[in-house]
Amino acid sequence: MLGGGGDLVDDTMRLIRYTDPAGNPAGNDAKDREALLCHLEPEAEGKLLAALATTAPTKNVEVEKEISGRLPVDSDTEIAERVMKSAKSVNHHLKDGTAIKDHTEATVAETTAQLKAIVADPAAALAEKDMAGHYLTHLEQIQQRIDTPIGERAPYTDPAAGKLAQVLPYETTTTITVTESVPDPTQIPLGQLPTTTRAATRIKAALDPASGQASWDGKARTKASGREYVVDLGDGYQAVYRPHLAIEDKPVAHSQRGSLEVLAPAGAGHGPELVDKLGTLNLGNRALTAGEGEWTYLRRQVVAQNLAGHPSVATALSEAPELDTTMQHVLMSQRANQAIGLDEAALHQFAAKIESDAAHAALPAKVRLLRHAVAHATGHADGAALAASPGYQPTPQVSGGWLTWSRFDVVDNAVSSALSGRRIHHSVRSGDSLVSMYRTGVLASTERRAEMGLPSGLGSSEGADKSSGGAQSVFCRITTGTGHGSVALIWDTPATLLRRADWYAYDGDHYGAIDPKAGHYAATALTRNPATVAGYGPCNEIMFRNGIDLLGPEGPDRVSCGSAARRDQILQILNEKGITHLKGVPAAKVITT
Repeated sequence: MLGGGGDLVDDTMRLIRYTDPAGNPAGNDAKDREALLCHLEPEAEGKLLAALATTAPTKNVEVEKEISGRLPVDSDTEIAERVMKSAKSVNHHLKDGTAIKDHTEATVAETTAQLKAIVADPAAALAEKDMAGHYLTHLEQIQQRIDTPIGERAPYTDPAAGKLAQVLPYETTTTITVTESVPDPTQIPLGQLPTTTRAATRIKAALDPASGQASWDGKARTKASGREYVVDLGDGYQAVYRPHLAIEDKPVAHSQRGSLEVLAPAGAGHGPELVDKLGTLNLGNRALTAGEGEWTYLRRQVVAQNLAGHPSVATALSEAPELDTTMQHVLMSQRANQAIGLDEAALHQFAAKIESDAAHAALPAKVRLLRHAVAHATGHADGAALAASPGYQPTPQVSGGWLTWSRFDVVDNAVSSALSGRRIHHSVRSGDSLVSMYRTGVLASTERRAEMGLPSGLGSSEGADKSSGGAQSVFCRITTGTGHGSVALIWDTPATLLRRADWYAYDGDHYGAIDPKAGHYAATALTRNPATVAGYGPCNEIMFRNGIDLLGPEGPDRVSCGSAARRDQILQILNEKGITHLKGVPAAKVITT
């Protein structure tokens, strides 16, 4: 979706509906979960933070909390780790025919005593007693091996009395009472929202490989680096924000900076309310206008074509905020009487409305100013000539589950000539991964795969890419020959992808670094110039934000499946989707072995 106000990266947001992991019998969607996901521009962060009561006094409250996985008493005291380590040590000595160490016996005795105390404790929860019973069963077997003299041991391969069975952690879903520190509602300043911080996370969704449907229970999360804000929006709505500026000197990974989740209570149909909640966070929550779209488009040209240093563009960018300020003064003088008698919270809303309306009113002049500057920087007579030129398209295109903006310079004959004989490819790690891509219909970045519920480990260097910022993008390579392996996506016309305004490239492996503080970042090596990319050596990388739609106009010209079986699988998937042609070509000619 497109959002106005200029607060969101690319003015875009994504509404995702996750099904209930337990299933939807008879089409019941009462437990489905909806999430509005977007990234904030760094300049918009101050507006959001102004809405948060981040320094309000807190108080401790006991709350009922549903957890999935290991119980706190287990993970906090490392019961599973101790039992697993003891079993592994005993198995080692059973196999070698050697004496079991005293420290192992001591660990077994200590852990057994702890678990028996839990079983005997009338105040212990039922789930804790079940957990204790699970581990005690293993400990009894371990103790039996310890008590057996070396000469009387059963053969190591004896399934009943020899090697100990693998110990798995006890995991369950249960409700427990926990003490949490929450903002004191009586101490929250007017106009601000109850806010806490916690270790950063990601939504832990799961993708059904057969249906392509993602599910999430609204609670499960995976750990991430840094810290994040958790905001109570009222009526069961919640926001989770990972700031550009670190909380408590603990920054989030670069690929998550500025990421915002607005979460609805259980059930479907909350889309309008989720968008409306952006306004509660001081962010734009209305539809994008054509003028705002062109403003974003022009700013994307400035970055993509490296125009910020051109004198006319630099002047326009410095003068644009002054137009906003001038219009704010005009509106303030016109509406000053409306502020009389307003309390602090209402005055804050009044000022925010003035700021928003001023930006909207000044927009046409800002667009004309920047369009003329970009025209001058790119060799056009004026803004009107630029707007009438081939390739000028100030509206985004739908690509997979996101939107992309284009750049107008890639249609240039000189660029087309430089790219002649080159092709872009993405090497796929396995035939199974390729089949999975066509089930979802997209080649998705590490961060987008996480949102979709795909497991980690599908890409290369995912951890390093999160730190560098490369995890926001998919990685491709431009070459003159084949050099793509037996399983790959191939674009014979590089301009198909290079017409996008969101890509950047390195002539070498830099983990897609976009964070200036990342070790692999190199400002002088990073480029967005298609002519420069055309001259790259074989070990290059081109990053495209979010991903690539494999089934639409951006899809590959050829797909190498590596085997006839994988080709048949993909053609069957396309057939089930009702797709017979890809980019106007019969699918059977695009999908090859």
